[in-house]
Amino acid sequence: MSLEKILNDILKTKPVIPEAYNTFLDNIKHAEGGHIHYNVGEEDITTGYGIYKVGHESAIVFEYITMLANSLNIDTNSKHWNKEEIDRVNEILDPEVERYLTYLFYGKYLSGAYLYLFRPDMVMVMVNLYTNSPKGAWMSVQEALRDLQEDGILKLNLSELSTVDGQYGSKTNNALNMFNNIKTETEYEKTLLDLIFRKSVLLAMKSYYTDLVSAKPSKFLKFAKGWDNRIENLEHE
Repeated sequence: MSLEKILNDILKTKPVIPEAYNTFLDNIKHAEGGHIHYNVGEEDITTGYGIYKVGHESAIVFEYITMLANSLNIDTNSKHWNKEEIDRVNEILDPEVERYLTYLFYGKYLSGAYLYLFRPDMVMVMVNLYTNSPKGAWMSVQEALRDLQEDGILKLNLSELSTVDGQYGSKTNNALNMFNNIKTETEYEKTLLDLIFRKSVLLAMKSYYTDLVSAKPSKFLKFAKGWDNRIENLEHE
């Protein structure tokens, strides 16, 4: 679909971004500052939602940014823009358009994470784990669901749960939907339930990383500290 058609659709129909992606976009915008910028040591611009142009030049959000730059008579490659030029482009960015074009990018990039299946407090956890290892993320979710079943929280037979294989399928989908529909009498109980699931997922992911390092230390040991920091940060968010 062309940029022109997408822009016309945005203006005419005001397309709705799914709630899970709005949660993600709010978080990533806060983390990235919400404006086009250069990151130290990088070769090109990054959007206010964290999309780095190098490797993603074809993302339609960059076509939009280039269109705006051309309208300002900025015809140099974005690799060479100075602060004044970046500021000028930022000033005329339409926030609604930028956000929707960003959603189109992340909607494809994270399609396999099925973020709509997760409650708001788990969205960023899943994004973080999935971008690092799709298989590890889904194995962790599956392990956590099995823990909930074993503890009697999830009323399913073990045969109704997926094996811990890192492959998203109907059993994992059904179990997540059942978890999301568990009725609690108070908001406190709901919050506690979400916390139990979140901690179970993170514990399982930590175990996944440990298994990788143990199996192939020559390949994965160098990543161990970063992985530990990733889990620790998520535990305290």
